[in-house]
Amino acid sequence: MIWLLETLMLNSRFPMTVDVLLKDRDSIAIRTVPTAPAQALYIGENKNAQIQILVKSTDQKQAMQRIEELVEQYKDLQRKLHLTYNNKYKIISADVYTEPSFVSMSEERFYVYTTILQFEMERMIL
Repeated sequence: MIWLLETLMLNSRFPMTVDVLLKDRDSIAIRTVPTAPAQALYIGENKNAQIQILVKSTDQKQAMQRIEELVEQYKDLQRKLHLTYNNKYKIISADVYTEPSFVSMSEERFYVYTTILQFEMERMIL
């Protein structure tokens, strides 16, 4: 769901890529993961989306801190004034689906951490 990816990137203080981590340097990537459809509402239409965040850094502490900062920022996004990619959807809820955790250390000595957040959005009737 491009709307959610773009909205999250607009509201991050860190540069991000979509789907893949950069090869030779510290990076953050976000991507959608499969999720079950939401129940429709009478007024609009709800959508569920799960987003995986990947953080890669040669500094393990920095990787852990960045992923935790992103989780804290995004899980409260619906309660704060935030930028949106367009006005098609409104975030209703954002929950941590899997806590931030260590994935691996690459051959190039990068530490990789991940988390999955689940968002529920309402389609706005214009």
